[in-house]
This record gives sequence, C-alpha cells and structure tokens, in this order.
Amino acid sequence: TMNGVSIRLPYDTSTVGDVHEIGFVALTASPSGVARVTGLCSYTSKNGVHGKPPLNILIHGDSTAENFISAFSEYIPQLMDGANGHRSYKIVNKAVAGQTMRQQLDLLKAKGPGDAYIVIMVAGTNEGQANQNGDYMASLIDEFVLYCSGLGRIPVWVEPWMWYSQSFIGRAGQPSANYDGVAELREAGKRKMMKYGNNAICVSTTHQLPAPLPEYFGTQYDPLLRDDIHQSQLGYRLYAEIICSAIIDWWSKVDYTPRSAV
Repeated sequence: TMNGVSIRLPYDTSTVGDVHEIGFVALTASPSGVARVTGLCSYTSKNGVHGKPPLNILIHGDSTAENFISAFSEYIPQLMDGANGHRSYKIVNKAVAGQTMRQQLDLLKAKGPGDAYIVIMVAGTNEGQANQNGDYMASLIDEFVLYCSGLGRIPVWVEPWMWYSQSFIGRAGQPSANYDGVAELREAGKRKMMKYGNNAICVSTTHQLPAPLPEYFGTQYDPLLRDDIHQSQLGYRLYAEIICSAIIDWWSKVDYTPRSAV
C-alpha cells in the first residue's frame, strides 16, 4: 500500500526509480522499536499519481472489440482517469473481426500478455454463429482465466451482446438463430466467471445495455451502425462505460479476509 492506495510494482522492477519521500511513525522510543512506514513515493520518468507507472491493458476479441474508428478502447483513458490512482494508460488492442474466442485465446497464449496487467476478452459472438454449445464456452472461460491468473494478470470477460435480433426492430440486428445461439453461451460463460469470484471480472452486457426503443432505430440514438450488426459510436461508448465500470468496481471491492497484526 502506497499513500493509502493499493499499488503494484512495474513488472520490470529494475525501473522502479528512486525513493523520493519517506514518512514513518515510531511506535516506541526504543532504538530497537518497531516503526511503521506511512508514506512512500517512488518516481520514474513516466510516473503517474502516487508514482504509478502507466496501467497496461490488453484487449482481445472479435469485431465488437476491434480497433475500428471509435472502438471502445479509445474511451478507456477518460472513463478510468484517476481510478485506483492511475492517470496514464497504455492500451494494446489485438481484436480481429470474425475470429472466435478460441482463435483469440490461442493468439494470447502464443504472444503472451506482455506488460498488460488487465487482459480483456470480448468474445463469443462468432462461437454463437458457429453453433457451439455452452459447455464449449465454459471450457474456454476456464482456460482463459487460469492462463491469466497463472501469470498474475487480471482476466476480464465481456459476454457477447448482439443487441437484438432481426425480429425485434425493423429487421435490423442479428438473425434470430445467431441471437438465440449466443444466449446459451452468455449464460454458460457468466456462470463460469462467477465461480472465480474476485479473481476475475465479468462484464454482463445483457444486464447493463438495454435494447433500443423502436423510435430510436435509424436515429443518432441507435446503438448499431448502418450495417445493422456492429456498434455505432454510441454503442462503442456504452461498451466502454460498462467495461470500465466493472473494472473500477473490482478495484473498489472490500476484502473481509482476516489478517494478523504485527
């Protein structure tokens, strides 16, 4: 804990930097007494608030996450500004349109997470269109979470959200078969993510992103592009808001685990 804020060291600890300021309180007047460090700041040439390095975030996924025009990754810095003391962010987006979570997970494992502390996987829409079942998605979730956790990284899974099926509004949106197929994958993946508790972050799009009202269709309030499938600028912004909110909530969790006092 640094200045009362939970922190982490850069992975390359040789670049932590010089200790700039130290404050302490001695609990006794004895030279051999115990002292408690109360203020410690480490600064580098790229320091942020409380001497923190930039927060590295890696994004994998399909076309709903791909770095396209106003992708949701572009909104992360302003939405997370100051969260957990971070003011600067390094974001790498490796999402590829049309790829499955299997393909993106293989890419992640082949290339590694690099410096990323938070690894976001926005995937499942293409599994749904390929008629994969819930057990298949559950096994992918296990593999993803265990891989990230084994490297000390925080896995974030964004459940696939196809907004609405063609039968809902003006024949726009996903074919009903795709929409229904993804529903099974969402629930299976969500149950798996809940199993890991605070060791993983699940973004439940279906609970936070409402389908638009009929009068929004074809207007500036429509969350879909003119291709009737992918997010509009508004849709990307909504994605970013719920993803960042879930990460910030995870940071703000209270740990009730008993601890022994020295």
